[in-house]
Amino acid sequence: MEPKNRTHSGSIQPAATIGFAIAGAMWCLWYVLHMPGVAIDRSWSTPMLVAVLILGCLFGSKYAHNRGCQSVWAIGLASGIVAGAVNLLLLGSKIVVQPSSTAEMAQGANRLRPDALAIVLGFLAACALAGAIAGLLASRTRRRPQPEANWLGLFAVITTMTMLPLVIAGGIVTSTESGMAVPDSVTTYGSISFLFPLSLMAEPRIFFEHTHRLFGTLVGLTTIVLATWATIRARAWKSAFLVVLLIAAVVVPFALELGGSIGKMPTIAWLGLVAIGTLLALWAATLTRRSALAAGLLLLLVITQGLLG
Repeated sequence: MEPKNRTHSGSIQPAATIGFAIAGAMWCLWYVLHMPGVAIDRSWSTPMLVAVLILGCLFGSKYAHNRGCQSVWAIGLASGIVAGAVNLLLLGSKIVVQPSSTAEMAQGANRLRPDALAIVLGFLAACALAGAIAGLLASRTRRRPQPEANWLGLFAVITTMTMLPLVIAGGIVTSTESGMAVPDSVTTYGSISFLFPLSLMAEPRIFFEHTHRLFGTLVGLTTIVLATWATIRARAWKSAFLVVLLIAAVVVPFALELGGSIGKMPTIAWLGLVAIGTLLALWAATLTRRSALAAGLLLLLVITQGLLG
């Protein structure tokens, strides 16, 4: 008889894991397809990205099916929606008005196309449909029983894997000296990062620097989900409270500095905050669940690295 704790993690945990894995793969492919010197035509690039989505939902749903998950079609559906939601960070570059030069960004930043909402809803619906079909196909295959999946552990692996393209993209930025291609730090030529027009990414240095920032956003989003998931699962509220305080200790001074309320903080001060936070986290590890605290500490380090960058 099947154990009660098996199969019934619902659709959320497998869908989040599979969806983020698919999104990461699609981001890497999108990066290569749009890279200067490659620039594959849309008639080829779009089917390739759709193929990754469908195959990812199919194999992910099959994986969940073999590990006893029920309603596999629902897992495929939810995985497609999660992947689509994460990919909105890339789709944003196409739903804004496309200026011909960065000089036009002073007046045209963050201006959505009239059909932007229809594009977003249609995109999410298409991802959901592709996921549902893939999940339905997976559910019709023969189940080969395997040990229950540790979805949180798999998501931690995916979080780690998202850092690889970030490092590679950062190396390209350094080697091409593209670090100053974008003058502003929080926005990109006045535009929210995921709403920066695709037309302006044709300039190689802007493409390399801006996409590096986008990969950083992906890492940050994935880490936030990991930390939240680990905290809820372990009910490690002490860890969560400590991590929130540490993040506030790092982010608040940065926000004040950005607003001109305090003077420029030297890099050594940021590093000192990180060191103090690490020591406090290690001390707190003796008081609560280590897995949740580790995820929270990772989030703190990712945020700090982003601020230093």
